[in-house]
Amino acid sequence: MADFIGTVPTRYGLELLGLLGTGVTLNFTRAAVGSGVWNQEQVDSPAEMEALVNEAMSLAISPESVKPVSIPKGDEPVGMYEVSVFLTNAGLQDGFALREIGIFADHPTRGEILFAVDYAGDRSDYIPALPANAAPLEKIFKMAVLTGLAKEITVNQSPVLLATHDDIGDHNTNPEAHPDLLGRLATGTPEILFPLDGAENIGETPIYRFRQFAPVFEGTSEEAIQVQIDLETGTFANPVHDSGFLTTIAAGYEQPAGMLQAGKTKYKIRYRRRLNTGQISEWSEVFIFETRNVFNYVARPVNVSPSNGATGVMECPKLISGPFAVVGDAVDIHEATQYRMRIGDTVLHLSPELGAVVEYDFPAGLLLVSGDYVWEVRYKGAALGWSEWSIATSFHTAAAFIIGDEAISFTSWDGYDNASAAGVALADDAALRSNGVDQGAEEGDWASFKLRGKIRGGADIDLKPDTSATELVSSTELIAGKRVAINGGKIVTLGNVTDVTVNNWDQVVAIQPPDWSAEWTGRRIVCNPAAGTELYAVGHYQSNIFDVRKSIDDGQTWTICKTFSTKVLGACVTDLGHLAVLTVGHVYISYDRGETFELKSSNAVFSDTYPAPRPYRSLVASADAKYIFVIAEGRLYWSNNYGVAFSQPSISAGCREGFITSTGRYIVYKASAGTIAYTDDYGETWLETASTGMSVSEAWGFVEHKPSGKIFFCAYASNIYESSDNGKTWTLFYNNTEDESQNYTGIFNLLLVGDHIYATNTTGDTVGLVKINVYTKGFEGVNTGQRYYGMAYNGSVIVMSETDDGGGYNWITDTIYTASVTAPLFKSDISAAGLIEAPSRAKFIPKLTAATGPAGTAFTAADFNEIPVANATLGTDTDTDRPDFILLESEKITPATPFRRVAIGASDLQKDSETRISETQCDTWKQGA
Repeated sequence: MADFIGTVPTRYGLELLGLLGTGVTLNFTRAAVGSGVWNQEQVDSPAEMEALVNEAMSLAISPESVKPVSIPKGDEPVGMYEVSVFLTNAGLQDGFALREIGIFADHPTRGEILFAVDYAGDRSDYIPALPANAAPLEKIFKMAVLTGLAKEITVNQSPVLLATHDDIGDHNTNPEAHPDLLGRLATGTPEILFPLDGAENIGETPIYRFRQFAPVFEGTSEEAIQVQIDLETGTFANPVHDSGFLTTIAAGYEQPAGMLQAGKTKYKIRYRRRLNTGQISEWSEVFIFETRNVFNYVARPVNVSPSNGATGVMECPKLISGPFAVVGDAVDIHEATQYRMRIGDTVLHLSPELGAVVEYDFPAGLLLVSGDYVWEVRYKGAALGWSEWSIATSFHTAAAFIIGDEAISFTSWDGYDNASAAGVALADDAALRSNGVDQGAEEGDWASFKLRGKIRGGADIDLKPDTSATELVSSTELIAGKRVAINGGKIVTLGNVTDVTVNNWDQVVAIQPPDWSAEWTGRRIVCNPAAGTELYAVGHYQSNIFDVRKSIDDGQTWTICKTFSTKVLGACVTDLGHLAVLTVGHVYISYDRGETFELKSSNAVFSDTYPAPRPYRSLVASADAKYIFVIAEGRLYWSNNYGVAFSQPSISAGCREGFITSTGRYIVYKASAGTIAYTDDYGETWLETASTGMSVSEAWGFVEHKPSGKIFFCAYASNIYESSDNGKTWTLFYNNTEDESQNYTGIFNLLLVGDHIYATNTTGDTVGLVKINVYTKGFEGVNTGQRYYGMAYNGSVIVMSETDDGGGYNWITDTIYTASVTAPLFKSDISAAGLIEAPSRAKFIPKLTAATGPAGTAFTAADFNEIPVANATLGTDTDTDRPDFILLESEKITPATPFRRVAIGASDLQKDSETRISETQCDTWKQGA
């Protein structure tokens, strides 16, 4: 269960509480849970949040789930209520880590607001998608919510009324007040898992399955169940079948033969349970099911091995089932088989539809040591279709999964590159090396070994719908010869790779929006693809009409969001989609994507007395717009209160360009010293680096390439610099004056799309659009006759402007330009693998490494050699942090020299993947074994 830190009311929630008593009612609309990772600012100031970072599920709140935390005195307000929120993964398509939860309420002027919020951080819980035929997961979260002076609370307009002190006192002293409630609480409400309500094609002897009993009170257990079957038209007064109270059957209850009739007859089922205390539950909900048209069907298979109650089962048992058979007078042949493994009611693994087999080697990496599991099988006939699942049998796994003479377990990662001691890859191509383990002093030398390790997390290959059994299609760069693990436990070697990226960036289209009047000339376009595809244009300096306009169709048409009384100096869009607008003497913020604006300040810090061009060259804001940075005339101005007031930090002088990275670091270039200053707490404290070597007076923007972890910076005079440490140090990345064929005098206005930097490039009076590959530095130019400025990228198109004069610097005339860009696309031939079906999941296979030598050897990185991988299995389990994994098993290796010390390693790891030392193993064989 996720461990939340405690519910905190938001500032809008507190604002709503302040309105109570003025005719405003506290009405809770819903709850929501999410997987968002909070930054430090959000952790420190949760009251400032207006939405969950990444909402995953919206949950209803019922009136009966809202209860006062204390008994009220008379009609006094309680002040705090407990809200219970019920969550189930029924219908959930994609699993998620539950880290945040919020309660929402109606605000009389703001509409629905985030009223209170709570966060679990790294103490999260994983909510998996519901596997086929599995029982839903159910969780209840209880949140203590501040309710202030509220005497009545509504939940979607259903009132939650307060009882008086006397009412509750009388109720609590009444011994007859709660017997039914306590009985229902003790026994729980029984649930039917099979057949589902409305199920069709049920055979003559189905196995009815029910939700396992979960005791609420200590010492209670399920003693027996009673099952009743009746015709749909019946009343259970004289049922078709009544089992009476039977000893609980964990695997289900099999309907006796000869009672159900064929011919699509409809029946209904219900059941109830009896506890060891003698308490009997209510009947379950009644489910309806329909029988087959004819009772000619494939017989339910029989589980043979592992047998029911087996112990010491190894990790990859061979599941063996009985022969194929048919019930009735029909003739059929065995066409397919499917096996299923469960932990209680939860399906752990569902095999593919296999051929006409009666044996299945269970894949590695799913069963844990000392675990209890249940398995089932069903057969498919060529004519009669699928049988029902077999009667489930259970088994217990061994305390250790050992293949060789003994299994060696390691205790720590003593060596690591681009990774942490915890085994987490901090960058691509990370490597880990374990401690060494010696053979016992009285034991003989080891002769052979075999490695095994789980590698969790790391990005999958992004497979596209065009992927087939003979061709892998992906936006992830594919490399010929690389080995890939696909679903089903097969290893595929990539064949010939073709780059089929379609890139129309050089097909620039001119647009003259009909609603851009000729007098509205000084325009600039801003957007943030992380927050949406909206484009905003703001008037700037060269007209008496000052407004913000919005486009949701890539610049084709625009609508006015707001007209201002003073000149607009700049604007930016935050990662949450908030729009911050700076005008002469004012700061406005829109929290609803330009629908309404809040005036945050009225001061004279920013005026229109600075000469053009481009005095306000950098305006950026934190995701929630609390922190705003403005660079004007070589000075940095900073606000930590949504623009209400600005100050100049100590590093203010000489600042020319600023940028907020994906980690939340704000970096700014100080042209006066050629240094970089940065802050990791949004301006509260600052550090300044040593000289970067970028001693230029002009700067034209930062961009960040997340896949490589690099930040690029454009300094006038044809230089682009790069940083691999989040802006602390910089090296020259590109200088096109070194290439005589690209004799340009300036690169500026950087934009990053995919793996390419797009920029405006000049030579004399000619301005062109260029792109540069961040990996190869390959250079391309286009449309050198145009003067493109003011570039923005909204996730689908690059939007540009043509300057209105020689020094326009990002101000737009009445024409804008768009160029579409698509993501990279690669195709690789995999026909040699002989696949029958197209892969649905794929991952590059990391390397397993090992070092062997005499006892006590101090291994170095050079001692670890790659060990061939024999098996690579993709899987998903119930781990809360990184449930997706790839399990690697090496071939059996016999070194030229026997050894007494061994260590294991993993390399070529992807960023954010994790190799836990507890999930690695080395099986060894002694000489002569």
